[in-house]
Amino acid sequence: MTILLVRHAESEGNVDHKIFLDKADHALHLSPKGEEQARALGLFLKDYYAANPPKKNIRLWCSPYQRTLSTLKGMRETMGEWVWNKCGRGRDVHFDDRLRERHWGFHQPHEYQPGGSVEKQNPHLFKHFRTTRDTPMGRYFAQPFGGESAADTVSRLHSFFHDLHFDIQRGVTDHIIVTHALTMMAFVYGFTKLHPQFFDDEVLADNTGVRLLDIDPETGRYADYGYIYNPSTNVYLTQKPARPVQRDLESLWR
Repeated sequence: MTILLVRHAESEGNVDHKIFLDKADHALHLSPKGEEQARALGLFLKDYYAANPPKKNIRLWCSPYQRTLSTLKGMRETMGEWVWNKCGRGRDVHFDDRLRERHWGFHQPHEYQPGGSVEKQNPHLFKHFRTTRDTPMGRYFAQPFGGESAADTVSRLHSFFHDLHFDIQRGVTDHIIVTHALTMMAFVYGFTKLHPQFFDDEVLADNTGVRLLDIDPETGRYADYGYIYNPSTNVYLTQKPARPVQRDLESLWR
């Protein structure tokens, strides 16, 4: 059983961060470049499943945000009819709000208006966030004012992990999950039970980056095999890497 975690294509918010001041995060559309990226993603998935035919069905999951829905739409246009026909009964798509982006609370508009009114009224809260964020494991545990930490996002996903394992037990062998960069990171850490120490070194996925989670034969547990598709760095792997991403577990005990 494999899980492909997919970040949405380039959105309006990736092009101009100030748009968050006037438009809701969930309503952002793809940019013209993002629409092209989504179609290119479909071609990669067509090649990937040609090399790794699913044993049964492909279960499609998607965040309900507009930019993830549009990514899924563009992906479908090019991924190939035979692949699409493998996507379950009637080509179902399971929209799940647990897959939405991490919520940044009051910090999101603040990032684009330094010294704005919210910070001026609550300087101690913003200072506390930055102080926590800049300590070891702080990127994982720091909670923005009115929003979610990465740890909160993992907690939100735990019930989704339960549903996913239930599907796996029922024989659904392949899953494509179209979501967001920070949610992808939280997903990897929660699902594979990685220690948050390693979160400090994480790099956000590029738009339409695809990260593979699969069973590690050496441990019998789900592991992170890294990015198998990342157009900005010319990663295009249709075969599973020989080994999962290696992390220095011994460093936990030093």
